[in-house]
Amino acid sequence: MTRSPAIRFGLALALWLCASSVLAQTKVVVRKFEGPKSAKIREALVDALQGEVELVESGSAESAGDLSTEEGRVTAARELEVSAFIEGSVDKGRNWTLTLTVYNGADGSSLGETEIKGSATALPGKVKRNGWDALGPLVAQGAVPAAAAAAVEPEPEPEPEPEPEPEQEAEEKWAEEEEDEPESDDDSDLHALDFSVGLRLQTRDFSYKDAFPGLRDYELGLSPNLYLEGHWYPGAHLSDGVAAWFGLELRGQFMLGVDSENTAGEKFPTSSNAFGVGLRFRVPLGAHEIALLAGYGTHSFKVDASEGGVDPDVPDLAYGFVRLGADMRLELGSLLRLEARVAYLPLLSFGGIAERTWFPHTSGSGVEADLLFGIAVVEWLELNVGGGLVRYGLSFNPEVDDPIVTNSGRVAGGALDQYYSIRFGATLRL
Repeated sequence: MTRSPAIRFGLALALWLCASSVLAQTKVVVRKFEGPKSAKIREALVDALQGEVELVESGSAESAGDLSTEEGRVTAARELEVSAFIEGSVDKGRNWTLTLTVYNGADGSSLGETEIKGSATALPGKVKRNGWDALGPLVAQGAVPAAAAAAVEPEPEPEPEPEPEPEQEAEEKWAEEEEDEPESDDDSDLHALDFSVGLRLQTRDFSYKDAFPGLRDYELGLSPNLYLEGHWYPGAHLSDGVAAWFGLELRGQFMLGVDSENTAGEKFPTSSNAFGVGLRFRVPLGAHEIALLAGYGTHSFKVDASEGGVDPDVPDLAYGFVRLGADMRLELGSLLRLEARVAYLPLLSFGGIAERTWFPHTSGSGVEADLLFGIAVVEWLELNVGGGLVRYGLSFNPEVDDPIVTNSGRVAGGALDQYYSIRFGATLRL
């Protein structure tokens, strides 16, 4: 006999409602999770299970048996009529991972594992949305131990049960369990070391202000530079607390094989390099991070005479400065990040431009800014691209009796020395 589509649909609906009703009566214990932000993530999972199964307070199950062993799980399941136990472990990184293990109440054995991944800020929400979908098939395989199942059957004269614990006291126990979780962990990924290397394509524009005729400005098109940069936080090897917020910075940049050329086609060997060291103090803001920097740096730029001995008439520069800056790192999901940096550079030395043959009363300061986008290839490796600006403002303060004024007529009120760049590189983050 063939059933009509309506009858088949009605039977399927009845079976589904029956299975849902049975599963909703299943008792489950969610034990304390391990790892950073475990209390918050466990709370998200508890929210996901509400209405799907009946949750048994973890403290009661711990009192009934040793939940770290199969025998203990069976003992607790028999006493509390529990079908399944859920354990969780949180591992942090660029992609945080919650590993969930489900144990069978009937024999205490593992029914399987499942994982939920996401960034530090996104993981709790993903657990709340997807927790039941990930765990439901495993929980459905659990069962109450045979003795406990028999006890569920109604008896003619049931023995009086102990008076139930007041609701307020149960809620206090649950709250105490949650408070046992350490609050020192945060959502941030406090790496101990990051090291960046790459290519920076940079231009230079040096121009005089309020200058007498005869002084030459200088321009250089895109030139290749190798850059290196590293941050090390020694305390992060041992702690995720405040000790991991203090670090050291090292940076360097080297121009690669560049010649300058004048309008006559003469070529002048050109070199430039920059170095810096500093102290860093970072503050995690969830998955994001801000940092303050104080350090010392140098930046030199030199144009030598041509092979024929022609003077380029461009002053050598060798800045020495204090770097006072800040940077900010924003995590844009699990793969993308944005970093912005700014710094103020009070100049302490100037190199050849401050000698008697040029401008001996030179003073000035500088600023720098960078914007960087990165994409994670794997958890520990990131490819990035960005752009930057370094600008030095110089005041020459010439005096009438300066040799340069009386002998060669080199007179200018100041100069602007600017460097624009784009960079491509990779960052190793451990």
